[in-house]
Amino acid sequence: MELFEFLQKLQQDPELSGIFVVAFQGKELPSLFLSHLFLRIKERLMMDRLATKSTVSEGASGGNRFQIASIDAEVTKLSDLKAHLEVSFLGNRLLYWIKGVTELPNAVKKAWASYSKTYQGPHCIVFFDESHAVVSSSEYLVVEIPESVSVFLYKQLAQFFYPTILLDSFFLHALFERQLKVSLDEACMILGYHRVVGRNSDAFFKDWCGKLLIPEKSLFTLSQYFFAQQPKSFFKLWKNCYNDYPDEFWIAYWSELMWQSSLFVMRAHNLGIAEAKKVSYRLPFSFINKDWQRYSVESLTSAHQFLYTLDYTLKHGEHSFGLELFFHKFLRGKVSSYSF
Repeated sequence: MELFEFLQKLQQDPELSGIFVVAFQGKELPSLFLSHLFLRIKERLMMDRLATKSTVSEGASGGNRFQIASIDAEVTKLSDLKAHLEVSFLGNRLLYWIKGVTELPNAVKKAWASYSKTYQGPHCIVFFDESHAVVSSSEYLVVEIPESVSVFLYKQLAQFFYPTILLDSFFLHALFERQLKVSLDEACMILGYHRVVGRNSDAFFKDWCGKLLIPEKSLFTLSQYFFAQQPKSFFKLWKNCYNDYPDEFWIAYWSELMWQSSLFVMRAHNLGIAEAKKVSYRLPFSFINKDWQRYSVESLTSAHQFLYTLDYTLKHGEHSFGLELFFHKFLRGKVSSYSF
């Protein structure tokens, strides 16, 4: 099921009547979108209860209440999780957000997948996983999370989260002309600003948009040159984009890449390339296909530790040319030792 179809279904029926499972599927957990989604569902439920004058006191016999709860699958035994999902207090139906499914060990994840396929209530369970083999049905919805948001989906998100928002055509044109790829979480973040600035959006795009949205194409190419150890191409592009962000941003950006790349290399060696690709978010294709073989887990984690130390020194008032030293060693193939 496409995401816009799911939003339309929620608009019509925020209690998801007759649905027992909603499985979000995609490459990356859209945490901001999901937090907005659950908040919006709560708002809709409250509005509907006020409209029907059913706001009786908690626990009273004024009809079943559909509420939202959450369970962390990482810290809850599967047997305990099942016990929660199979019991209903006073006939109340809950929407259970099951956190941490992607982080479960393979054996537990398989057991969870098998259980969710046959779940028949009484509640509605919602979870996210990178891939799912089940096909959508009337009781089990598989909702695809897109890698990027189209103008059409952006409008659907706006109407769902902010029904009174003024969708200015200039804002939409400026946003999607400037940003070739807008992720779902980025779209949700920008909608908050869109709702406020309205037609007065010139200053937003001039002063703020570039700081809020990462120019994926430029950074993706930059990271490609970085991991391929192509210093000439890397520094040419680095010169053009370095001043767009403060050192704190760049340290966080490169730290994330070091962390993701070390996980990828570790999984590639221990579990195979197919499993490694499940943790390949923001890594360039050239790294995923071949350049990862240049590196060891130890060298990448050592590089990550150096960036952590650099971040600490900057936050304590010390100026450093640590990033330049970091690039110098990495691009010269000296990643075997980061004893700075």
